[in-house]
Amino acid sequence: MLLAMSLACSPLRAAAWPEVAEPDNVQSQWVSKDMIYNGIPMRVSRFSSSLPVASVVAFYNRQWPGQTVVNEVGAKTVVGHAQGEHYITVEISGKGAGSEAQVGIVRLLKQKPTTAPGADFPKPQGTQVVNDITYLDTPGRTLAMESTLSPFQSEAFYANRLPAAGWQRDTGGRPCSMVALQCVVRYSRGKQDMTMTFQRHEQGSSIVVNQIQH
Repeated sequence: MLLAMSLACSPLRAAAWPEVAEPDNVQSQWVSKDMIYNGIPMRVSRFSSSLPVASVVAFYNRQWPGQTVVNEVGAKTVVGHAQGEHYITVEISGKGAGSEAQVGIVRLLKQKPTTAPGADFPKPQGTQVVNDITYLDTPGRTLAMESTLSPFQSEAFYANRLPAAGWQRDTGGRPCSMVALQCVVRYSRGKQDMTMTFQRHEQGSSIVVNQIQH
């Protein structure tokens, strides 16, 4: 009950997304036009510009005069703007003499999602879900989790449980060794493929799950 259930149970899609202007002469592309991020409908694009960060910030301040919130978050400058039932963020960072930006639009829900991120995905006890992203335009899902177990223990947990849900492990891969710092395993089920990456850190391991549906 992983990708297929996630797609079927996703919140209603946003009816009309606002258009977000971009500075002239940028190179832009969509990351996803229709996705669910931790239970919230969202779309994301990005662009590169020859303009410096300050000029891109000024561009959006002119687009939304008196209606922006600008914050410095690490090495990024984030411009926020509320528009109807949506909230727009433009995360801008320097790139050479120019800049690059990621534009995110989220739908402001009237109530919090009733299902916690990753609730339908099996997890070792004590595992925390950081991100649960379902892509609806190119069907797929990405889960990022933090476990107190080692990569070896985490991988063994899934090797014991996923077959019961119909997932077949790629026989060409190798199981995690007890001292592995990182390992990657692959599963398939019908038209679904899943890659799981386990990365050791001081407190346990990071687990990243990527699912795609053909």
